Amino acid sequence: MLDDLVNHRLLGAHHVVHGPDRFWWNTGFLLASAVLIGIGWYVVRSDPDERT
Repeated sequence: MLDDLVNHRLLGAHHVVHGPDRFWWNTGFLLASAVLIGIGWYVVRSDPDERT
């Protein structure tokens, strides 16, 4: 997610897809990353072995 914000948005160094719709591809990639981080956080927090 940090890669998207720095390289795609701020620096414009590279994009997920080159072309006229690259804004939407980059935004979709950022959203997918956020969803996966959220799922990972949920899985880690719901582990019964971690509860005290």
